[in-house]
Amino acid sequence: MNKLSKFLVFNLILATIYSCSVKKDAFLNRNFHALTTKYNILFNGEQAYLKGLEDVESKHKDNFWKRLEIEPITFDENQISAPVLQLGSGFDENEEEEVEVLTMFDRAEEKAVKAIQKHSMNINGYEKNRQIDDAYLLLGKSRYYTQRFIPAIEAFNYIIANYPNASLINETKVWRAKTNIRLDNEKLAIESLKFLLEVEENEAELPDGVREQAHTAMAMAYQKTDTIQKVIQHLTAASKIFKNKEQSGRNMFVLGQIYSELNYRDSARVVFNKLANTKKAPYKYRIRASVEMAKNTENDSASIVVLAKLKKLIRNSDNRKFLNALYYQAGVLEIGRNKTDNAIEYFKKSLNAKHNNDYQKTYAYERLGNIAFDKEKYVLAGSYYDSVLTVTSKEFTQEKELEESEEKIKD
Repeated sequence: MNKLSKFLVFNLILATIYSCSVKKDAFLNRNFHALTTKYNILFNGEQAYLKGLEDVESKHKDNFWKRLEIEPITFDENQISAPVLQLGSGFDENEEEEVEVLTMFDRAEEKAVKAIQKHSMNINGYEKNRQIDDAYLLLGKSRYYTQRFIPAIEAFNYIIANYPNASLINETKVWRAKTNIRLDNEKLAIESLKFLLEVEENEAELPDGVREQAHTAMAMAYQKTDTIQKVIQHLTAASKIFKNKEQSGRNMFVLGQIYSELNYRDSARVVFNKLANTKKAPYKYRIRASVEMAKNTENDSASIVVLAKLKKLIRNSDNRKFLNALYYQAGVLEIGRNKTDNAIEYFKKSLNAKHNNDYQKTYAYERLGNIAFDKEKYVLAGSYYDSVLTVTSKEFTQEKELEESEEKIKD
């Protein structure tokens, strides 16, 4: 190696060492740590976070016989909060065995902590690494999904206090509000989201994604306060934006369910019809919207049109996992048209559908029992009612008892 080559290599090594310092506010230092944070540690953390979201979605099971949760997460109320990873943890080689049992969200949190610990450039009270606010947001979101709500609030508050001009500041405020809702601080969440939507939106228009998230969070908060008209207002606003296809389809479906519960059948049909014909909505919501359309249709000429649509959906082989619900609702419509034999056939097909659940079976057996009872076939009716008892879940029984108690109170 000649002298010139040695000189260049020496200077390259020197520049690399110099740029590694988090105490020097120089162009090379800032960009070195920003790029390293974004494309190394933070990238891996975000990938772990996305895998965690996939796991959350796969574990959550919706019961379409009940009003869906606005945010599809199954939190374990009895779960003991896991220890919070502190800044500086995760570097000890002896921690390897513990890391192996962490969830994807724990891994994402660990990466966020490492990014902050190793690449934060807080110089004279100002953060010079433009990626650190992203790391804190990832930290807060990861803690949210592992039910570490108070530490999550701390991460969000840190961003809001120290990065007021960050591009993700409004998204962070929405996440903080959602976390407050989980902590039963829904009034605090409502006040902060009101300011975000009603004040800041007039000064600087919020991105569609953030506005949709904010309206969705507002609906969640008002749902906890039983302010149903406000829930309707914000679900409607969120649905009009339709940025996040999964959440938007869900928002529309819940909105239709609320109208149905209030017996506003015309409004429910309008929402469900729109959802059923919205091609960018997830298919599970579109086909369930068609079922809900049938539930909210009167026994008149309109029911014939809806029944024809259900039959078309039944013939579509892509709808096999929805056949239990489609058959059952077709049977209900046939009862309304006094086509009892057709109804019996549909209810039996609903029971024999490959994809089924105890809720669906309970209602189908009950319908068959009622038909047999009305025809004075008491032995057959009894067998159907016995079947109801065998498939009825504890949750279903508790809900029925609650409904009966509420009816007695109203009377």
